[in-house]
Amino acid sequence: MGITNSDAAFLARARKAGVQFGNVLTIGHLECYVNKMDCARLADYLNVHVDSGAISAETYANRFLSEVLGADKVLSMDVSDFEGCDIVHDLNEAIDEELHGRFDTVIDGGCLEHIFNVPMAMENYMRLVRPGGRLFIFTTANNHSGHGFYQLGPTFFYGALQEQYGYKVEDMVLDEHPFPSAEMGRKHRFYAVAPRETIKGRISFVSRRPVVIMVHAQRTGEITGLDSFPIQNSYLEAHKNDAGAPPVPPVPGRRRTGIMSFVRSVRKRVHDALPAQAQETLLGRRQLRGFRLQNSRTFHRIHLP
Repeated sequence: MGITNSDAAFLARARKAGVQFGNVLTIGHLECYVNKMDCARLADYLNVHVDSGAISAETYANRFLSEVLGADKVLSMDVSDFEGCDIVHDLNEAIDEELHGRFDTVIDGGCLEHIFNVPMAMENYMRLVRPGGRLFIFTTANNHSGHGFYQLGPTFFYGALQEQYGYKVEDMVLDEHPFPSAEMGRKHRFYAVAPRETIKGRISFVSRRPVVIMVHAQRTGEITGLDSFPIQNSYLEAHKNDAGAPPVPPVPGRRRTGIMSFVRSVRKRVHDALPAQAQETLLGRRQLRGFRLQNSRTFHRIHLP
């Protein structure tokens, strides 16, 4: 668990946008993987003056969070104190009420995938943050099978961090990075995930390289309704469509629409005439085109600072 160069850039972007980190709790005593060059670059980006060599040489990321990102105080929570954490707690179990809303910012730098009781861990994170505070989560999303118990994607976080549970996702970025770990190599590609309300259907993607997900959410209100679990949005849409809503009347077509309808009907007849195996192959190829990270309707290539 730690703060990688990519994580640091994502956090710096939030700081540049006006996020005040204040009193920070890190999940696990996060190691500092930010190298000297990137630390200096991010300090220049944020217009702060620091000793980047000394910060990058630190074992833990506390100094980076304080001096580069402006955190007032940095504490850590872990299941044991073998790395000198400040609060010992097993996140598979509910946190004490005295910890509710205690922190301005909570940062998980790679712990969630290692906690078996993910719903409980997420509820703990959400309750640790004060109203108006921020939650940052960095975790595995694809091609990391076996690294932890789970790989988690945009669908999970859009489901958990929504208004009915007192949260709003502010930023979500996929980091496609070299194998085997996000700490190694510099050939990273970043893709911003479109806002949930603009996406129709499922948020799926297939990648050749490993991908981690970086999430920034803000606590917007009281945390209520956590006794009812989220339902995947694609199923919510399907239930709405089957709820007896009147059908949408067809829009009067132009000649172009009629031609396209004819072309689609011809394609369907040709498709239906193919052997079942050929139909499955074509379906798979269509899905791969739609599930690529280059699918601009869902993912947008960006550059982090």
